[in-house]
Amino acid sequence: MSTLSRQSTLADKIGEMGVRLTKQRRFLIDLIESSQTHLHPSDILKLARQRGEKMDRTTVYRTLGMLKEMGLIEELDLLHLSGHEHYYELRDKNKRHIHLGCVKCGKILEFRSRLIEQLESEIRKETGYDVLSMRIEVAAICRKCRGENGDE
Repeated sequence: MSTLSRQSTLADKIGEMGVRLTKQRRFLIDLIESSQTHLHPSDILKLARQRGEKMDRTTVYRTLGMLKEMGLIEELDLLHLSGHEHYYELRDKNKRHIHLGCVKCGKILEFRSRLIEQLESEIRKETGYDVLSMRIEVAAICRKCRGENGDE
């Protein structure tokens, strides 16, 4: 089932903003919405080609840039654990999370906590600012890299 049938999709938002939704853009949007991982542009291009889509690197980067400028996706460096690469994920206020990155093995974990909502509320109360985007990345060492039983 296509994720484009979900309520309030990226495709809907783009259409509301008056941007033409080409077949390639629609495919990329569907891929981003259905992804369970942080996507690198080369991953997107590889997946597109595996699924028979005719797409080039320029289209991928332009579409990602457009979605980022529109505030629909986040560009992440994920602590630069993979060098200076950037990754992308949906910007979703209802799914705020912290990225925990293991500095030994490079594994990235998304951590959700009510404290993020409390922090947003405190920011608004203390400064009057409405938080539109929040990115928190924590360098850590995972259990596996600390030892088999998770001891430090």
